[in-house]
Amino acid sequence: HNINVHMLHSSGPGHGYMLGSEGPAMLEEFGIRKMLHWVDAAFDPIFYFVVDEPDAADFQSTMLDPYKRLGGRAQYLVERCKLFRRHDPQTRPLLLNVNNTFKPENWYMYARLADIACADPYFQEGVQSVLHSDPGNMGAYVKPTYVYAVGKIYKSAAAPDPMHLILHTCRFDFPEERTPYRAPTPEEKRIEVYYALASGAQQLSYWWYSVGDNYYGLSGRSPEMRTLWREVGLLGAEVRTLGPVLERSSPADVKVTGPQWLWARSLIAGDDTLVVLAVNDNNFSDRLGTVVRPIENVTMDVTLPAWLDASDVFEITYEGIQGLDSSRDGRSLKVDLDTVNLTRMVVITKDSELRSRLQGLYDSQFKENVQKILSAESE
Repeated sequence: HNINVHMLHSSGPGHGYMLGSEGPAMLEEFGIRKMLHWVDAAFDPIFYFVVDEPDAADFQSTMLDPYKRLGGRAQYLVERCKLFRRHDPQTRPLLLNVNNTFKPENWYMYARLADIACADPYFQEGVQSVLHSDPGNMGAYVKPTYVYAVGKIYKSAAAPDPMHLILHTCRFDFPEERTPYRAPTPEEKRIEVYYALASGAQQLSYWWYSVGDNYYGLSGRSPEMRTLWREVGLLGAEVRTLGPVLERSSPADVKVTGPQWLWARSLIAGDDTLVVLAVNDNNFSDRLGTVVRPIENVTMDVTLPAWLDASDVFEITYEGIQGLDSSRDGRSLKVDLDTVNLTRMVVITKDSELRSRLQGLYDSQFKENVQKILSAESE
């Protein structure tokens, strides 16, 4: 399913399994790297997890007035980061995840303490909470725009460090007093991934795979979770094919215009490549699911930066790379997208070899996985 890191949070039987010898052996067999909570060179972690949601702990500091609680764990975390670096001779990156307490000030307080700024904008959790306590305001929660808003603000707090966003992939199996809520739809998750990338995220993860503790995750065998797990695998092929471009990219306010319902944002990668992430904004989610109406006959007009003389225009999908029809008039580049069902990932570049390099990456690492995912669906 094109997952390359396990972040070592598990519930139920999975917790003991991953702490023993069999779990790590399974990860190694699948080529999945690990995140660790403390230094252990034998596991060769890709990064360390400093702590989870220190801002939530700030809120619990009830001996202080509310306005004095913000950043209450910051000095402790500075020292904890120093401790990691003293004990790891290779100085692997440190990741620190913050939540939504005292937002957005908390993001500016904690974003720069570690090497990788991480946040968890759980759209479905927000919907569940509003449905339970304030259903009259559900009209503000019909689209996962919250993910883009959090990412955009948090990226400004973290820059120039990389940003990691965690997306929600659980069904809420709560008792009635907490209002159960459906699993995320594949459409919601696809839109959230594109919103996260557009806001500047260079790493993504999903919470979570387990099925315990009232959170029924991606390993569940219900039809809704199997469909969501399929979409996660296909999205992984798309996003990781873009990986070499994404890791050197940054959000940029390049002018992109199109039909009324076309939402588009851009990333600049070096001085040779521009990525346009487009979403069909004619979508609506409620407690029953997601409705999307495709946009037809779409032409997207991109105003190219003065330094970008584009020689190739193509898109990345979970099935590989495809060329796109385009025409140029001065700095204006018109790209024919035909019908936009939900999302499109468009690459505009003056690097004549980029397409072949990315296709080679897709063919060698993701093509076979995608074929297996699609074959399993047809069985």
